[in-house]
Amino acid sequence: MPETIYIANADRYDPALTYTLNDFIAMKISDEMTYYNFSIIEKINNVEYLDHNLLEDYLPELEKICIKVNLSDDEFIKYKYAPDKLAYDLYNSVQLDFIVLMANDMIDPKEFCKKQIKLPYSSQLSDLLSRIYSKERNYINQNRIVNNV
Repeated sequence: MPETIYIANADRYDPALTYTLNDFIAMKISDEMTYYNFSIIEKINNVEYLDHNLLEDYLPELEKICIKVNLSDDEFIKYKYAPDKLAYDLYNSVQLDFIVLMANDMIDPKEFCKKQIKLPYSSQLSDLLSRIYSKERNYINQNRIVNNV
């Protein structure tokens, strides 16, 4: 079993190691970003369709800020098929369940049933999402204007 180390400063965690969920929860911050905020939308006949989500273009950057986390048996039962519940407990937002899924190369909550998962550091996730949104803001805004959404 990989070594588990707890360091008070979340930025000093080693992504090559594996942590417990309690270690990871200690790094919690609040984040209000949503899947929709990063989505490129196409509107046809007054119906909105997802073209793609911009975070898919940044998966290598997301992977760089992830660490491996081992779920206990109780945690596995609690979070099995419920990445939204885990996202709430970790990031104070069920809206970030898509990040939990993306980090683990999943698209559907029905896939979320592993005892070892990857999770992005809370502080680094907030920074990454802010940087991506700042970089892509004009593109997102133009997309909303063109599609009247």
